[in-house]
Amino acid sequence: MLNFLKPISIYVRMSRDKIKMRNLNHGISAERVAINKFSNERLIIADYENAEYEMRELIKQVVKPSLIAPMIEIVFQINDDSIREIAPVERRCYLDSCAHAGARFVVVCEHQNMLSDRDALALLKR
Repeated sequence: MLNFLKPISIYVRMSRDKIKMRNLNHGISAERVAINKFSNERLIIADYENAEYEMRELIKQVVKPSLIAPMIEIVFQINDDSIREIAPVERRCYLDSCAHAGARFVVVCEHQNMLSDRDALALLKR
């Protein structure tokens, strides 16, 4: 397969006003504390625009620039002890925010245990 057609797999762990991101293809990692807060006491993503901006900025750090827009696939995971279960409306929020940040395919991981690169890639292959 031509390299520019191969999807770029990214693992995202989001907590309150903080995002950790890892490019699963190249092992490049980045982490960012939000300049513009996107969380509140009840929601991880309370401000869509700020969350999407922060994700886009991190994607720029973990994905090598190219002339053709890359096909990005994301495994998205929440990291917050106060959240026991993801409600359907929250799931939709996470899917939409990742899509607006540039992802073409998104998987939301229900549990909060950190995934290995292999486990994250396995979720994307389902």
